[in-house]
Amino acid sequence: MVLALGAFQSPPPAPPAGKADAKAEAEAGKNKMKHCPSAVKGAKTEARNHDGGVELTITGKGAKEIQKRAAYLVELSTRRPSPEEALKEARDKGAKKHSGAGEFGGGVGYCPVVMKDTVLEAKKTPKGVVVSLKPTRPGDADALQKIVRERLARLPSLLKE
Repeated sequence: MVLALGAFQSPPPAPPAGKADAKAEAEAGKNKMKHCPSAVKGAKTEARNHDGGVELTITGKGAKEIQKRAAYLVELSTRRPSPEEALKEARDKGAKKHSGAGEFGGGVGYCPVVMKDTVLEAKKTPKGVVVSLKPTRPGDADALQKIVRERLARLPSLLKE
């Protein structure tokens, strides 16, 4: 599966201590990153940088759900409007906040599978999936790698139950 995805946007800085749980809850959106393979309960995500981008290995007991979510992101990326068009459309419809439902076209998010300005390939493994992320613009691999690291670092606080 290959995805063409819509400039990179880093997640907001971590909230001050004491407000982390409430802020993380709000930031994860009402849908709790329901399309993110890394958000499957018990999933483990490892990132490996390479010259052209990042490779994410996402595994866990919920391998079928991990694979399903990765496949959905691939499918979503091939049929959605550009991130700029999606953002305009969402705002025209009154969306004010990222919910995880895809209304912002991948320009906002917390999942390590970065959807904006990225081409994805997802390959099933017996324990999950390997997702390769490559920037659409030459020279953006370092920026993509940074965003993936930031999102991975924040993931545990966003997934607290």
